Amino acid sequence: MQHLIDAGVCRETKILFRELFGDSVEVTQEAAAAVAREFNWNWAAVNLLSEPARATYWRVSRVPLEKYLLARHVAEVEGRGFVAEWTEYRRVAATCFARLYMDTWPSGDHDRIVEIIPEPKA
Repeated sequence: MQHLIDAGVCRETKILFRELFGDSVEVTQEAAAAVAREFNWNWAAVNLLSEPARATYWRVSRVPLEKYLLARHVAEVEGRGFVAEWTEYRRVAATCFARLYMDTWPSGDHDRIVEIIPEPKA
């Protein structure tokens, strides 16, 4: 989790991370997809990916985001739901982030494992 702490992750996200993963998690596309609805992948992309990886993230996630935004607008006008589009956008964002994160931080346990750092005692 040191990457998250260095990037300024909020307290709530640190708590959620610990609840879901315990002390650490290997960053994979499968792991990210499983928690796609739980985390802010745009924040993660901005704060944890290199500039070229961020550009790829925005390019890949743009189409599902646009579909979600259109569905949300139509839902507001017609009174229908847009959960499927939101879910698909979050899945694409999560798995894209994971793939790019794995590429940004080359293989090896230290680089692919996000560890929890205990909160300092007051």
